[in-house]
Amino acid sequence: MRAVRTLSCPHEIDRHPNAVVQRFRIALTEQSSLGVTITLTIPSGGNGRGVRAFVRARAAGPADGEVLIAAAAPDWGGKHLPRLPSLDAAQALRLHIPPSPEPVVVYGELPKSVGARAGLRGRFVVFADSTVQLDAVSLVPLSDELPAPAPKPWRAGESHSGEAGE
Repeated sequence: MRAVRTLSCPHEIDRHPNAVVQRFRIALTEQSSLGVTITLTIPSGGNGRGVRAFVRARAAGPADGEVLIAAAAPDWGGKHLPRLPSLDAAQALRLHIPPSPEPVVVYGELPKSVGARAGLRGRFVVFADSTVQLDAVSLVPLSDELPAPAPKPWRAGESHSGEAGE
């Protein structure tokens, strides 16, 4: 099982440029238990080691809810009847949504088998169980943490404000 962390700032997911836009929001909130195919652009950048998915949702049951994210099957064009999206659960990111009256943000790293990478515009399938109300999905490339700035060297005779002492 992949480690999943819960963030305390669920509103920040909308600030990301590829947070699901309004046209997908209706499908996500009303049809996620059936599966929704969405198109997202993963921003360029990062360290090339993978992609993290952020999901804002709430679970209404006594137990954790579940959201699955995987690559969508290729669309070969042509005429075909609409059908429900499908995914291989073994190749999907599985996120557990803790029960809560307020939305929470959970995240996890997409499996390499999904093929997501920085700069990619791709189609993804999102499933949520019937206890989950899904609000938003966002994909971002992994990046290295910025190191803390180096401290200024201490010199004898300087006060804490950086000016010479008396």
